[in-house]
Amino acid sequence: MFIKKINPLLLCSLASGVLFASCFPKFNFGRLTGWFCLIPLFWSLSRAGNARQGAWLAFAAGVCGNLFIFNWIPVTLRAGGAHWPAAWTAWILLAAVIGVFWAGFGFCMKTAVERIKNSLVFAMAVGAAWVAFEFLRLAPVVFGGFPWCYLGYALIPVQPLAQLAEIGGVPLLGFLMVFTQALIWRAFCRRQTKLIALAALIVSLAAGWGAWRLRSLTRVLNRTLDVAVIQGNIYQYEKWDDGRAAHVTAVYREMTREANSTNPDLIVYPESFYPYALRMESSGASLPASDRIEFFKDIPMNKGTAYLGGLVLTDHRRFFNSVVCFLDGAESGIYSKVRLVPFGEYLPFRWAIMPVLRFFVNAEETPVIVTTGEVTPGPTPMPIEVLPGIKAGFSVCYEAVFPVIARAARRRGAKVLVNVTNDGWYLDTAAPHQHFLMNIARTIETRLPLIRAANTGISAVINPLGKVTARAELNTRTVLSGFIEELPQPSLLWAESQTAFPWLCLFFTGITVVAKLSNRGRIGK
Repeated sequence: MFIKKINPLLLCSLASGVLFASCFPKFNFGRLTGWFCLIPLFWSLSRAGNARQGAWLAFAAGVCGNLFIFNWIPVTLRAGGAHWPAAWTAWILLAAVIGVFWAGFGFCMKTAVERIKNSLVFAMAVGAAWVAFEFLRLAPVVFGGFPWCYLGYALIPVQPLAQLAEIGGVPLLGFLMVFTQALIWRAFCRRQTKLIALAALIVSLAAGWGAWRLRSLTRVLNRTLDVAVIQGNIYQYEKWDDGRAAHVTAVYREMTREANSTNPDLIVYPESFYPYALRMESSGASLPASDRIEFFKDIPMNKGTAYLGGLVLTDHRRFFNSVVCFLDGAESGIYSKVRLVPFGEYLPFRWAIMPVLRFFVNAEETPVIVTTGEVTPGPTPMPIEVLPGIKAGFSVCYEAVFPVIARAARRRGAKVLVNVTNDGWYLDTAAPHQHFLMNIARTIETRLPLIRAANTGISAVINPLGKVTARAELNTRTVLSGFIEELPQPSLLWAESQTAFPWLCLFFTGITVVAKLSNRGRIGK
């Protein structure tokens, strides 16, 4: 009897998970399915018997959707030498961890939000709850925070609507989508077509504001610097093969000569492009002269051009995943990665996991996997003056998914963002496309241009409006030429509102739940 009752609810929850996943690369249906992906889940929750059942239904939706979104994890881990059981376990575990936050959303809906009578307040509460539980994924307990593929990223390709990220970041885009779906759901439940009209009006107003913002900012864009991005397309498991190091160096030497021929202001290389670790001085602030001389011998440099390259640095005790900046034969600054990749650059609960990891991984094929956890986070990031009067804010690989890093760089005077990455780990899966999408969002949030150098792609130059002005596709070896466009220094007010918005949603959700559970208020009545 219970199985017969639960099946339709479970199927609708799973349908929501599939529709949610379709919003992101490689499916890319977000501009359509993003406006109704949660409605089947709303139907299931409305018929769930209690809050616990609602939480389980939402958990099922979250696990299902994230299994599709992260379908690249087993492929990546298998290529890295992991056996299938370990690869599948990691995939399912990550989907389940994120599913817990969906469960929290379902529990919140059943205990408090669905009791709200006023449809407009109801829709606001649903949107706030969604943003709140996405925001909680930034908690350090979740492997240091994991904000990958928030729903709002589905609107980044829709340029007029994407401009809202300037006000409230990607969470505001997610709020708009969930708020709209909640109004549509209430319109269906109460047969009130005026709610659909209201939803359409709000989305139209948001798009209209975004279109106006695009036009007004386009008029004041200024072309400032010419750039070259070197996409070496070195196969991942060739990068650190001692027998191939000379070949890798020769590839980058020739590509640098090609880039130098156009005399750009900036040349940017991908993450850990140089096949040797360079030594740091004991202070950790610079490279010794001997290593600089060796590096310059391999990488020819023009006078007046800044060279920004992802390098592995070591002080003989620790390793850093860094970007080193050179100008006129001298080192002008070092940025070392702060947010490390869990299970890639550091190992949570290493004492417990390492014995299991050694058992499941083919150590002879990929010894780097079983020595994971040896990268040291860098100091507090500061923009680096790469050219006179031009400061750059850096992110390495996974750091680009954290808006706080880009916002901090802008607040500290950066005029351009630079992301260096090596997405070769992910092969030809959805991961490089998902990662690239999140880089575009950083430009709209900060109103700064972004240069992205990726080993195997996607390399690009993106302007402050989120428009990709130059792009190199996956698995191609090329020198990408482009130019930076800048806006007049924007107000920092929006940056503060981006920080505040998810906190406001979390606060509103907490108040709603407490008020309903304690019967001290009747919100919306």
